[in-house]
Amino acid sequence: MYRCGPGPLPPPCKVICKVTHIDSVHYSLADRPTMLLRSRSQRPASRGQAMVEFALVLPVLALLLVMAVDFGRVFFGSVALHNAARIAADRAAQTADAWPGSTGEDTTKQEQYVSRTEADLEAINCTYPPIPDPEFPGGKEDGDPTVVSLECSFDLITPLAENLLGGPVQLGAQAEFPIHRVVSAGIPDPPPPAPTCADDEGEVPAMVGQTLGDARDMWEDEGFDKVNFTPTVKSTGPPAGRNVNKIVQSQATTPVYAEGDCAPLTISVNLVLMP
Repeated sequence: MYRCGPGPLPPPCKVICKVTHIDSVHYSLADRPTMLLRSRSQRPASRGQAMVEFALVLPVLALLLVMAVDFGRVFFGSVALHNAARIAADRAAQTADAWPGSTGEDTTKQEQYVSRTEADLEAINCTYPPIPDPEFPGGKEDGDPTVVSLECSFDLITPLAENLLGGPVQLGAQAEFPIHRVVSAGIPDPPPPAPTCADDEGEVPAMVGQTLGDARDMWEDEGFDKVNFTPTVKSTGPPAGRNVNKIVQSQATTPVYAEGDCAPLTISVNLVLMP
């Protein structure tokens, strides 16, 4: 393609592009290459537009976050309320006689039940009505059920959520425990000490299974005369004649006394040694 400007002949001409020869038979207008132009709508968004979009989305995200916090508070409160009901039912089952019945009542234990239950509910951070008395639908015998019902209301942080739910969230919990009274049993008195022997008596020691040397020491420790102890202990001399380390097989006193009896210090004992 040429473009010629005005001027004297021959006119000055300038080549601006070279056009390939087009075969009209095999090349249609639909097959011509087209130039792709980017429209204004496809240009990258500006920073100002992103800030506007973020400002529109931020309140919604904040609202969802606060509602999630409210949901967590209510869920935690429900779990804690059920735990408080179980603790109160267990406490009431241990002191079932404190409430009016065939055995009267104990107002002190009732007040302790109410104060401890209120302390458990105050830890939940909710609003609760007066603590009701436990119920005993089957009586007050051991094994009969004790039923405790508690209520609590939670104020929500999000006004929108509170308006949708119609006010604070009301929660309730009920627990049941069988009556199991606490039996207080003191430590039994120790057995009376064994009677002591008189001043002129001693307790016959149990010398069976001891060495002869140890048996003699036990005999003398009780105050008996070593002269009345047979056989005589031999710890020196030839090894065949030593008996200090031989084991006592049996013992017999004269007069006859059993092991542990109080006997006069003048009795004698005869020991039989193992071979």
